[in-house]
Amino acid sequence: MQKPFEGSSGQDNKSRYARRTVLNAAIVGGGAATLPELIRAAWGAGAASTAFGNPRWTFTFISQAATNPFFVPTRYGLADAANLLGCDYQWLGTSTESVVPAMVQTMNSAIAADVDGIAVAMVDDNAFNDPTTRALEAGIPVISFNSDVTPASANRRLSYVGQNQYTLGVAIGQQILKYIDSGRIAIMISTPGALSLQPRVDGAVHAIKASGRDIKYDIVATGTTFASQVANAKAYYLGHPEVRGMFGVDLGSGVGVAEAIRKYDLRKKGIFGSTTDIYSVTNQAIADDILQFTFDQQPYFEGFYAFMQLFFIKLSGAMEGAAPIGTGPLLVTKANIAKYLDRPSRFIGNTAAEAVLPMSKPVIGRSFPPQPE
Repeated sequence: MQKPFEGSSGQDNKSRYARRTVLNAAIVGGGAATLPELIRAAWGAGAASTAFGNPRWTFTFISQAATNPFFVPTRYGLADAANLLGCDYQWLGTSTESVVPAMVQTMNSAIAADVDGIAVAMVDDNAFNDPTTRALEAGIPVISFNSDVTPASANRRLSYVGQNQYTLGVAIGQQILKYIDSGRIAIMISTPGALSLQPRVDGAVHAIKASGRDIKYDIVATGTTFASQVANAKAYYLGHPEVRGMFGVDLGSGVGVAEAIRKYDLRKKGIFGSTTDIYSVTNQAIADDILQFTFDQQPYFEGFYAFMQLFFIKLSGAMEGAAPIGTGPLLVTKANIAKYLDRPSRFIGNTAAEAVLPMSKPVIGRSFPPQPE
């Protein structure tokens, strides 16, 4: 049985002070120090010992789209947190969007294996309720990440790490209104009804309706692969040449919008477009004025902070550690897309290299939109 936490001895404090001193020296003096180097400086060679003398816990993460490039930085965040704390993680889930029965089956298997903690992208309000309760009753902490249940859900998960999807939707709608004063638009979504995406549509529609403008909108299901999303975006335009704008509420739909606008040279016809998330193809489309905006929900921190929460929930015996953490939405336009194009980083997933990045100048402030009322 694990001993209760009893505070730090004087020797522990001396060791902690020494680690902090070495870490500060590494940061100040070693501008290009990598994260593993900083970890070794702070905790010892190879970070072989765990951060608090805890067992080497393994936490299970279950995604609704485990192979989607969106989650590359999420996995870097998990890896960095695991290295920092001397623990491990499993990355599981489905290869396509929101196959809920398969996700539940994976969660049930994790519970049966008595894992140390579970984080799930909860894309359904009810399907994860029973396994969440069984996990908690078995002493396994459960949180949600990337996608969360609604306030009306009976799910007992301990916290959520990710952006508020409805807030993002309102922000999308407010940006659309900067480009569209009337006419027809398309709001494109890969998986209608999924809790990771549908609230974005709902929030965008709310913002558009609240404006009172004469804007008609079509909700277009684009599918769960880049091929289908590109094909459906092109097909929608060909069937609706009068459209004023096409706006993707997920990365794949945004890729489809970008390809349609580029192929048919739609910017010359005054047609606008957007996406969400950060990805090389859509980043370049924003730089080229093919797309007008996206939102970065900082998926690296969805992994890093979720891992940290499970660790401290486990460490404190569920006394501390559980609290909602919002990671987005961070507005990205042509005005600030350069930092995503010019600075390869594992934080956005376009390189695996580990390095301390210099601060950009000037630092662009207040690019998170205000919370909706």
